[in-house]
Amino acid sequence: GPDAVYVAGGTETRTHGWDVVLLKYSTGGKRLWTRTYDGATHRSDEVWDLDVDGRGRARVVGSSFVAEGSENKALLVGWSADGSRRWVRTFRGAGQQAAFAAVTTGNSAIWVAGHVDTGTQREWVVARYSASGAREWLTRWPGAPGDPRGGTAHGCLTYGAGGLFVGGAVNTAAEGDDAHVVWFQR
Repeated sequence: GPDAVYVAGGTETRTHGWDVVLLKYSTGGKRLWTRTYDGATHRSDEVWDLDVDGRGRARVVGSSFVAEGSENKALLVGWSADGSRRWVRTFRGAGQQAAFAAVTTGNSAIWVAGHVDTGTQREWVVARYSASGAREWLTRWPGAPGDPRGGTAHGCLTYGAGGLFVGGAVNTAAEGDDAHVVWFQR
């Protein structure tokens, strides 16, 4: 962000497990503010990535606990430069979801990459949100041919105004996971 350093992670509380925590520091190391997010179930909320646009608006992605049986939903939280929480977006299909990477484009659109795990199949999920948090687009990819599990998305990078490269792993080899890059286009 402009003239600032942002740090995202988790903080554990005595009453309801892990919460998302976002800290903003000046470039001189002075902490300017600390913000937290606690999901609706007051259980485990995890951070996997953080991105900040040119206006200092932070976007944190991860997962939020839904129900017993290790079910989570993908999580995207947007904060303004002054630390006020602007919006929270989640995605939940069948099974467990998580958002693992986020990147903001020049027009402040937010791309998010993650996965949906139904127990028998894992699909990569890519979504694009506007700066105001409105979901504009979502697509799923079941993984490479020969990969019964569908793989896992780990990072993303924008390409032009309407494309996203997502890096991750697929399990097509007997020795374990192989690196994989997929290009998604809006």
